[in-house]
Amino acid sequence: MGAVNSITLRPGVMNELIKDTQFSHAEIGDLYRQFLADAHPGMVLEKHHFQKLYSTAYPLGNSDDFTRFVFRMFNKEQTGQVTFQTQIMTLHAPLKGTEQEKIAWLFNFYDDNADGRVYKQELVDVVQSIDKLNGEHLYCLRQVSPTQCVDYIFSKCAHDNKDYLTVHDFTKAATTSDTLQYVMQATMNACLTPYTARKASTGSYGKARSNSVLSARRRSSSTTSSGSLKERDLIDVDLTSAK
Repeated sequence: MGAVNSITLRPGVMNELIKDTQFSHAEIGDLYRQFLADAHPGMVLEKHHFQKLYSTAYPLGNSDDFTRFVFRMFNKEQTGQVTFQTQIMTLHAPLKGTEQEKIAWLFNFYDDNADGRVYKQELVDVVQSIDKLNGEHLYCLRQVSPTQCVDYIFSKCAHDNKDYLTVHDFTKAATTSDTLQYVMQATMNACLTPYTARKASTGSYGKARSNSVLSARRRSSSTTSSGSLKERDLIDVDLTSAK
């Protein structure tokens, strides 16, 4: 895929991104304008850009730990720099992907050391980082600690009482465990808040071209779903009993 190195997104790059993702031409254009505004004066996003994005989204909480997990997902080449194409490809699964793509994306999010397993402590660390955001994403688990929540998930989902979940274990649990589904939904909501909040207020995930376009998209978006994982109102059990 060709590099983005100019103010105008080349047609070839646009066409590749449309082919490889579910984003529309307009959405990619808006996200590119937002990318240029955020990355100025460079043409890449670095960790401090993500820190600013999430600290703005969660002004009453501490987003440092959570931002580290998010940035790792975007920093696939481990260069410390995120190009526009990488940003779009990374956002594809959580914003536009199928449920299976979302599950795979979240497995990689939790697999902090990228060894193909989600260890209990890795999931605890993520849940703790979400709790620190003070964004009410874990409202239904407010009476138990992150460790108690994860212990319960592993007691139900880990094969042979192991302290890790394989891809198979996780994928199965993601469709059978209401508690894990709740944590997954909370994780996805926390990751996407900067984008979904912008769309709710302006009608666009990025920086739209004009106010008239914004108004039209805002009206349209009010009748469409956010493409998130299935909402879960309940969890498996009253986790307060696990204290």
